[in-house]
Amino acid sequence: MGGTRGRKKKAGKNQNGKKSDQTNAPGLSKADKGQRLEEKKTKAAAQKTKSKFTVDELLDKAEESMDSYNYAVAQKFCQRALELEPDNLRALEVSGSLLLELGEGDKAKQCFGRAVELSPDEGFTKYMCLGQLLEGEEAVTCYNKGIQVMVAQRHKQQEQLEGAAACDPDSQTVTSQDISSAYCSIAEIYLTDSCFEDSAEEKCKESLEKAIEECDTNPEAHLLMASFQLSKDNREEAKLAIEKSLSLWLPERSDAEDEEEMEENVPEDPLLPYEQRIATAKILIELELMESAEKVLAGLLLEDDEIVQVWYLLGWLHYVQGEDHKAQARDNLQHALKIYPTVGCDDEDMLEHIKELLSELGPGEEEEEEEMGEEQEDFTFDDDDEEDEDRNTEDAMDH
Repeated sequence: MGGTRGRKKKAGKNQNGKKSDQTNAPGLSKADKGQRLEEKKTKAAAQKTKSKFTVDELLDKAEESMDSYNYAVAQKFCQRALELEPDNLRALEVSGSLLLELGEGDKAKQCFGRAVELSPDEGFTKYMCLGQLLEGEEAVTCYNKGIQVMVAQRHKQQEQLEGAAACDPDSQTVTSQDISSAYCSIAEIYLTDSCFEDSAEEKCKESLEKAIEECDTNPEAHLLMASFQLSKDNREEAKLAIEKSLSLWLPERSDAEDEEEMEENVPEDPLLPYEQRIATAKILIELELMESAEKVLAGLLLEDDEIVQVWYLLGWLHYVQGEDHKAQARDNLQHALKIYPTVGCDDEDMLEHIKELLSELGPGEEEEEEEMGEEQEDFTFDDDDEEDEDRNTEDAMDH
């Protein structure tokens, strides 16, 4: 009696007990159907990824995508890796690095912070990255902890080498350059953000001396020492430091006989990043080492000729060299002014200085010729007008 009563038909299944395809459900618009189909494909792809890759394989693919600047794809691989293992150290660090590239500082801080919580005494990279996201003494503390981890890891490496023991494949290899760079990061904080703090000068000098002691061939350490000495108006010491820094990398770029050969000799991974080479050029100009400054700036333009600051510095360099270099200064500054609105530069002070310098330099020969040509045309038109007026006057008198 009432055998079928109370038996509920399961929603979403057809008569054969299989799930019905909601994509073609009646009443759906074309747009809705397309959206559901796309969602179905995405889910299928995600399901395929679940079974296809391990966490390490996903992270390998994320790093490959980052190397080719395909950040959107890299983000998907990182998200999937964290879904599988939320506390995987490598997943947290790779995700943090990606978020740094994307300008997502707060999210990157969370990833690196969690990695520090999980493994405070192993792996130094997270401390170096986290230090970039912190300020003042917090950043200094972070870098110092990273140095402590590196020193311990290097000691372990040396013991393994002496005992001919196999190295841990998961551990990071530490170099003197790594430790030196960490000390440079600390020194830079005392040169900039924390420069007015008590004993900032002593701490900065101490960090730079340790950086050079760790790795005398680190050009960044000597560059920062030059900046430090210049801030104290010790020009001779600054000159020695910047020349030492240049000797470690500039010859590789300036020995080429012509521009074509120079382009071929530009290293894929230069010893100094682009921004630090701009800083080098500024110091060289301030110390009146113009030939070296021009070489540095020329090398930067070979890599990227759409950086306003480089054209501006090249123009400034020629401007301070005097009358014989006015034409070059004008050309460089005009080019800086031309590309300023097209490359997303927002340095208003630099823009104002470019305009001031161009105003002081005045128009070039070509611009003067153009202006004279325009004046000549105006003069010719005026003569024609006067002739017409004379004719009209004569005609009126005849009548």
